[in-house]
Amino acid sequence: METQQKFYKKILRFDEYSDLEIKELESKLFNYYNDVTDYSAFNKISNHFIHWDIINNDIKKIKKKLSVLEIGAGRSGYFQYLKKAKY
Repeated sequence: METQQKFYKKILRFDEYSDLEIKELESKLFNYYNDVTDYSAFNKISNHFIHWDIINNDIKKIKKKLSVLEIGAGRSGYFQYLKKAKY
């Protein structure tokens, strides 16, 4: 679990990335989705509640309204998770 927390705490706000970093990320994402043959994220709604619990516990501490952009592809279950958790 500690590794998961270290990962997401390195994420910056979008405006903190340079144009070059954004273009590099875009290129990496394009190449990944263009080359992968076994990506199954569109087959069913995701359920990453273990990760979402960690992130949402920190979000609760902020005590103000936030907008959340979930980055990725596939069928996200995050909205359903938030509804069930009554956020």
